[in-house]
Amino acid sequence: MGTFTNFIKLHKPAENEKYTVNIFNANAELIESALARMEQENENRDNLLDTLNTKADGITSALISAWNTVANKVDKVAGKGLSTHDYTTEEKDKLNGIEPGANANVQADWNVSDTDSDAYIKNKPDLTSYTPSVMTGATASAAGSAGSAPAPAMGKHNAYLRGDGTWQETSTSLTATVPGVPLDHTAAKVLKDQIDEQNSNLSELGTVYNNFTSDMYEGEKLIGGNFYNLCHIVLGPGTYIVTGKANIVSNELNSIIQGFYADGSRYGENSVNTKQRYIESIHLFNLSKATTIYLRGYISSTLPDAGAVHSKEMLAVRLK
Repeated sequence: MGTFTNFIKLHKPAENEKYTVNIFNANAELIESALARMEQENENRDNLLDTLNTKADGITSALISAWNTVANKVDKVAGKGLSTHDYTTEEKDKLNGIEPGANANVQADWNVSDTDSDAYIKNKPDLTSYTPSVMTGATASAAGSAGSAPAPAMGKHNAYLRGDGTWQETSTSLTATVPGVPLDHTAAKVLKDQIDEQNSNLSELGTVYNNFTSDMYEGEKLIGGNFYNLCHIVLGPGTYIVTGKANIVSNELNSIIQGFYADGSRYGENSVNTKQRYIESIHLFNLSKATTIYLRGYISSTLPDAGAVHSKEMLAVRLK
């Protein structure tokens, strides 16, 4: 089978192929069609050229002159593009006058003495001969003046600067205080603690305490010859009148002893020779610390079942 041309695709038979009438006719049609298109394109170009010539004939020298004088137009400058003329020569010269690195931050240095250095500080005050003024103390009739504090003398390490400009020692005694001299903070703390304690004692003066605790139940047996804690009460530091009362029943006529017991000592004991009796004990206690006070009972009998304890109670009244 043959090949075809590139542009209008004419059939080119191979060497062993016959060139028939059909191949000839087909090639002739293709040539005719290509010639017709070329003719049409030539005619179109002629028409376009005629139109452009007609338009060009209308551009007169007067019209060209008017265009060259149009306001606000920018003329073409060799080597430059078209732009607005905002950047003036004065501004350009100003920028050219800025030294390289002029925008870099420079830290001022008090010790720099070179006036050409960027770190040099101008108009520094001369402090070598400066002497600060000392404050003037106030009096009863005149105000003082501002200034530095006067130097304290040796040994005045605990003193304070008073408004009259003098260093004063604080008072360590309440009776030694004078106007304008405050009480030493240590002595004041001791005094405050004493006053607080007195106020606390006064607030509790006359307070009645009856919050006792039973140590034996109603009817509990007592063995002869032994002391028993019947009940107790806990009191804080202070002076108290303490009373205690119990009903002890003995199975035979015996000596019954009742009293108080606190911190290893016995107080306010009463002894009666009876079989049954309410025995009341009373004692004045001066307590320096919190103390537990017991009401105790005793039956002087040799019997294992000597008696029993029934009702009992304790009460304390604070005096100071």
